[in-house]
Amino acid sequence: MANLPLSYLHRETRLNVEPTNPSSTITISLPAHSASILSSRTSSKRSLVTPNDTDGDEVAFSKRHLASEGSIYFRCKTRSPRCFLWRVLDDRKLLELQSVDVTQEEHNVHEATLTLALSFPTAIRQSGIAFADPEEHDALDVFVLTTANELYTITLHKDSFVRAVATENVADWCKVFSPSSFTFRYPYRLVAISSLQLLISLHDGGLLRLERKPEDHGIHWRETFFKDGGWSSSLRGLIPWKGQPTIRHNNVDLDVTTAMSIGTSPDGGHVFTVCLDHTLRAWNTNTGKIGVVTDLLGENPKDPRHAPQHTISPSQAPLMQIVEVMGAQDGDLYYVVTYSPKDHQFKFWGVRDADSSTHGIRDVQARSKLIPSVDELMNTTVWTLEEFHLKAGRGWRESELWIRARSGPNCKVYSLTFDLYNRSGELADVWKHDWTGVDAGPLTVDALKANLQNPGDSDPQSFGLQATSTTEQWLTFLFYPGRFTLATLETSLHVYRRGLGLTASNLNGTSFSDSTPLKQRICAAVAAYTTLERKSGGLIDYERHQMDIGAQWHMFYGLVRDLHKQRGEILSLAYDTFEGMPWLVLADYVSPIRSCSEVELLCANREMFATSSDALLPPVQKVLQDAKSESVGTLLRIASKFRAGFSSTFTRTLDMVVTTEVLRRDSETSATGALQSIYDRCDFSSQVSDEDFDRLTESAQALDGLGSVDNDLFTATLARLGEVQRGHISRVELTRYGSKTMIRGAQETLELDRKLLLDLLVLVVFMAVELEPAEPSKRFNASSIYQLLLEALGENCVLSWLTSTQRQESHKRKHQAETSGGQLAKLESPGTEDEPWSPTITLMESIFIGDWKSLLSPHVALPSLITYWCRAWTFGSRLREQYDGLVSHMMGNLLKHENYDLAMDFLRFLPSTSWPTYLKAPLYLARGEYTLAATYFKQAANGLATGRHMDMESIDTSNLLNPSERANFNDGLSRYYQHILSVFDGLKAHSYVADFAKLALHALESGAEEVNDHSFADLDRRKSAVHGSPAAVDMALAEIRMLRQQEQKTDILSRLFNASIQNSRFEEAYEALTRYTNPILRKAALTTLLTAIVQASQTALLLSLPFTDLATDVDAILLSLCARTLNIASGPPYHKLLYAWRVQRGDFRGAAEALWDRLQRLRDSSAAAHDPGEETVARAYLALINCLASVAPDQAWILVEGALEPARGAGGGAGKGKAKLGAGGPMRKKRRVVTLEDVRREYQEELDRVAALEHGRFPFGGADEMDVL
Repeated sequence: MANLPLSYLHRETRLNVEPTNPSSTITISLPAHSASILSSRTSSKRSLVTPNDTDGDEVAFSKRHLASEGSIYFRCKTRSPRCFLWRVLDDRKLLELQSVDVTQEEHNVHEATLTLALSFPTAIRQSGIAFADPEEHDALDVFVLTTANELYTITLHKDSFVRAVATENVADWCKVFSPSSFTFRYPYRLVAISSLQLLISLHDGGLLRLERKPEDHGIHWRETFFKDGGWSSSLRGLIPWKGQPTIRHNNVDLDVTTAMSIGTSPDGGHVFTVCLDHTLRAWNTNTGKIGVVTDLLGENPKDPRHAPQHTISPSQAPLMQIVEVMGAQDGDLYYVVTYSPKDHQFKFWGVRDADSSTHGIRDVQARSKLIPSVDELMNTTVWTLEEFHLKAGRGWRESELWIRARSGPNCKVYSLTFDLYNRSGELADVWKHDWTGVDAGPLTVDALKANLQNPGDSDPQSFGLQATSTTEQWLTFLFYPGRFTLATLETSLHVYRRGLGLTASNLNGTSFSDSTPLKQRICAAVAAYTTLERKSGGLIDYERHQMDIGAQWHMFYGLVRDLHKQRGEILSLAYDTFEGMPWLVLADYVSPIRSCSEVELLCANREMFATSSDALLPPVQKVLQDAKSESVGTLLRIASKFRAGFSSTFTRTLDMVVTTEVLRRDSETSATGALQSIYDRCDFSSQVSDEDFDRLTESAQALDGLGSVDNDLFTATLARLGEVQRGHISRVELTRYGSKTMIRGAQETLELDRKLLLDLLVLVVFMAVELEPAEPSKRFNASSIYQLLLEALGENCVLSWLTSTQRQESHKRKHQAETSGGQLAKLESPGTEDEPWSPTITLMESIFIGDWKSLLSPHVALPSLITYWCRAWTFGSRLREQYDGLVSHMMGNLLKHENYDLAMDFLRFLPSTSWPTYLKAPLYLARGEYTLAATYFKQAANGLATGRHMDMESIDTSNLLNPSERANFNDGLSRYYQHILSVFDGLKAHSYVADFAKLALHALESGAEEVNDHSFADLDRRKSAVHGSPAAVDMALAEIRMLRQQEQKTDILSRLFNASIQNSRFEEAYEALTRYTNPILRKAALTTLLTAIVQASQTALLLSLPFTDLATDVDAILLSLCARTLNIASGPPYHKLLYAWRVQRGDFRGAAEALWDRLQRLRDSSAAAHDPGEETVARAYLALINCLASVAPDQAWILVEGALEPARGAGGGAGKGKAKLGAGGPMRKKRRVVTLEDVRREYQEELDRVAALEHGRFPFGGADEMDVL
């Protein structure tokens, strides 16, 4: 059967069904009816589920993640949240509920982020779940029928999806009822008419109506059974009919009159059913009588015995929809739309009087067979329609029909826009040719196989040419955000290990726990089965090893692919009537179906542009932007077909070459030279054969040949890759699924755009190099087009990196993002506090999702609006126009959040302008590479320090710097370098502090910054001369400037001095010290310098320093240091230094005073007093004697402090040598003169004392002439 051409106007946006965070899924075990009647407060188990797939196999994965049934329930438009995804898991014993709203009103304070997993004691019946939106309160009513014939009424308020504590008392919101009618009958399908009324079709063809009062809460239901003959609750009504034909389904024999589709009329007066016997019935809800009865195809012979016998499969989804249409015609009150599986025909029944069996219903289009062209669209003769949804327009104009058809394992979604009252011929033609399809998107198994990132088709011979290893390529592909779930990868790893007999403890001798990063565990498992072998020459065979590694990765990916394929099994098609948007629910995905952008539309329908506009189908023609779109589509098809003929090796080489060219933003190579370079490096000459050129020439005939392709066409094509904002500011904000949708849309947009840009680039390169100069159009300028393509590819590279790179986001980081602060200072002390759970999201979402709210939004349906939002948000930053500023903002954000590994990867996108160059420095600081950081700080100096009219607030958009740090920019080199030295000072990198302090001083003292050299005295004289005149203001400003510069210079000198001290660069410290103008600071610094020099044992250096104007201060400081020395033996040798200092300056008497003080301290030490072998005191006497002998005899004396003695008038006396204390009264020191002769006498006494001690003579009393010192 020939395929009909199909237009693709819509596209799936598959989103992983994952919890918001590891603790956002609440599992609640619900009670059985027998348990609930024992206690009014049922004790049910509640637990927070933490996903753990590290030890699960395929069966566990299926139970935990693959739904067997599911859909989306939409509440009324005024409620929030209003879109609820429900899924049946774990052998039909678990019902999972969560909100999947894309947006919510901005006044909503809390988002519904919790997932409720309701665990039932018995399995849930197929088609046994129904929902209702109660009018009396804002809640979600869930009705569930289990195989134990128990009806659960679950009332969930919004708080149930916001706060975990809201669902603690299960008995308050979960009620169980066991209908007595199920004693003899089996329920087949459940439908909720409202929150107070349910209809259940029974296996014997009857209907059970359950009604309750609002205050009953589901504990009590009034049961009413009706069947042919009217409503009845008598015993006769409970006896099933005998002898009727039945259909076996789920171990139950269903009567052919069993209702498989149930609906009520808009006024609630009638119940319509489609039964398994292929008939449509209308029941009066008041009388219970059947009115309308008709075959689904209107084949109603007068003799029922001649009626065609056809039954519908019990597994068939509902085949009926009741529609109320504004502007109904011919007296129709409402319409019943049915589908017949018999010949796949739709019928539109206009209802005038549902109680009339003859004239109460009419076939609106009796002359037309309205059959979807699925046979031709899917190229099959066997197919089933799984379900359909109809949105009727006013008067049936522009009505939309969405269907989901299946043929074997293939399941497709199609849509049709039609006018029901068109002439039958036109309507039949529309139903034949105007069906449009839904592109499944890039996450299907087939699409992933064709993905350029998939390493599966890599040529083993090209391993040496690739920039990344096989393992890196596979990790990039497998861990691309949103592509595969962690559960899929964990389960695949478990199965892979099991298949190879590997465990976590025998992977190359290394043990891995479940907390080990998944990437590391996968790599270890893949590498565990490969070994390095050697060639015959003894060299390691790396090529063979890469091939073995690749084979193991293929094996692992095969497991991932199988699980991924199961995740993509379509379960249902849901339609949001209010928003006009269809949804697909898959086994482990939920997918809003959005409209294709024009670029996506042109690519999805590229075969229509093979020849001329006559091949375009009407649905495509209606949505094209303008007349130029057809030519754009043709050009894209030509370029795509041309590049598709190249090898995979060429494709990968081209990707690397183009990436290199994009990153060389400051290259001086001309566009012509770059085109030739790409041509040579990619080896075009060997890739394009004569046949390829002939095919290119033939396909270009649709544009009148390659010679007709001009710049205007390329420009129009590139313009369609962007999105211009339009509309108004919306009052909604994104939810978590809205953010997922934006990211998924951005990824798909960027992925497609890159493919198209490469297609166009290949074509431009070929045309520029291969074609003769006279062949291309005169309006074709390859160089200008190349520049435009390069800019677009540069933008695409950065945005693609943002959408494919993830980081952990936390509440702490979110707070930091909202406040400004000096992040450079934080590099030295990263936070150590425990942070709350940190979600892993893409950088695109982390940095730019806040910009979404400022987007303008046009008045279009949500499917088109989502596409617009995705594109407008993706390109809303206008990266091409403000590349430097935006990439700097991104880099600053990474630095502020301490994502240093990501920042290193992002470095390649930074331009070489001043601020981006500056941002490289903090990165290298964080990595401890101070030399590189200093280099980049210096490179950025001129642009940031002396830039004119530079606003740092507009440059530092990531708030990396605090306000005080920003003040150092654009204010001269000295202020800039002062800021840099502060950064290094905070990191205790003293050598770099000193280096930048010197640079700051040099800049400050140079004439480049117009420093006013007038002294303050001169300024004061000038001020007095102009007092009261306007010039006084200038004088005041000059004074402020001078004070500021003086303060700045002092700060720089202080930092230079301290850094030099820390680095033991004492000469530099001395030079800085001599430039101090503040005497107090200078004296304190001098003390520090002298202390540091002594502690470093650099006495010779101290004596070599001139200290021209500081000699007196040095002497005083050394003297004070001597006085503060507690232990003369082990402490710093300040006395010796003071002695040497004074001797060097010819002050021998002063030197003698220092020696005398040292001598007295030595004599007071216990070691000198009791150790006869201690010669320190004797040597001290000799030094003192030599010092006093160096001066004139009349000058050989010193004035020293005497011993303590009582003040005048006080009693007591003094002994010889050492003062006797304790006699009472205040004490005072008496100064005395010590001559050279005194010193010599005491020296002799010291020698005698030592000799006596050596001979064992010791004094025993205070009257002894020899005191023991």
